[in-house]
Amino acid sequence: MTFRKLNRRKNIYLRQLKARAVKWLLDKPNPNCFSPKDLPAVRKVLFLRNDNKLGDMIVSTFSFRELKKQLPSVELSVLAGPNSAQILQGNPYVDRVFIYKKGLRHLFKLGKRLKQEHFDLYIDLDKQPTAQTLYLLYCIQPRFAFGFNRREYQLYNITCPFSFDSHITRWHTKVFESLGLQAPTGGYDLYVPAGSVCRAEAFFQGLPKRKNVVVNPFAASRHRCLCAEQITILARLLPACNIILVGEASRLENWRQSLKGRGAAHLFWQPEKASLFDIFALIQAGDLFLSPDTGLVHAASALGKKQVCIYKSSDVVNQKIWAPLGPASIINAPDEFADLDMTLVAGEVKKYI
Repeated sequence: MTFRKLNRRKNIYLRQLKARAVKWLLDKPNPNCFSPKDLPAVRKVLFLRNDNKLGDMIVSTFSFRELKKQLPSVELSVLAGPNSAQILQGNPYVDRVFIYKKGLRHLFKLGKRLKQEHFDLYIDLDKQPTAQTLYLLYCIQPRFAFGFNRREYQLYNITCPFSFDSHITRWHTKVFESLGLQAPTGGYDLYVPAGSVCRAEAFFQGLPKRKNVVVNPFAASRHRCLCAEQITILARLLPACNIILVGEASRLENWRQSLKGRGAAHLFWQPEKASLFDIFALIQAGDLFLSPDTGLVHAASALGKKQVCIYKSSDVVNQKIWAPLGPASIINAPDEFADLDMTLVAGEVKKYI
């Protein structure tokens, strides 16, 4: 077993150990008994999305929309991480956003703040509660608290068995079914500001007149990232396309230096100081999006873009859960992404453009 896997197992074990300790200290019975007949009296809902992952928040937007449509008088709040909270900008279905930051001082302050809100319903889609989320739930003391597989937790009074091996949208559907609501339908929501749209249009107008393929080569794990040499090969295999690289600015800048003089005249970079929504606008304005990162894959799904998505062939469950919505080709890559044949990738791109 590699050091990376051992370290991951250690971190999971420590998180579970802390959660068990907090459960023993704070897991007090919720005296309320839920029935779908109670929903008309629900006025304030808090949706737990504090993991700070863009993809999770993008997927959750269709639940926010459908919840507000079915319970229009509800004030819907979301507990979000600092980065993922950006996804909610301009979202008309979310009334308030509370920011979750790491650290005990902020956790205690946030718990005190949320306690004052008197939430009626708390919705938690996590596989397991953490020590931090159990503490917040103890502080909030909502009338009703939903969580999957939570029969052993007294703080939750709405639960159902769930295996977590289905597409992520099914997780949300199961929540609605458990609450006695109609299953949510439709796609994800992402509201790109007009300024970002205008900047993207101006950017593409300055490129040669050809098809535009927007590429994010990076993923959360370095083991799932494409390398600079692969992008150079892709550009050579797609001479009729502009290849526009987007992603983390510091990593792209390193690539810019390493790719100088490699002869890819139609390889371009996102504008300097591009915001997250500027990147979304570039994806929206392009002809096709290519990425190994599921967060931006779901952004492209929300924007209705054709895309080519790269997943590890050995991680079948991850692919099943986080598959894109809408028109997309999925490429099964070897565990070492550096071994991925870019001829195969270029072939999938050509099917769409």
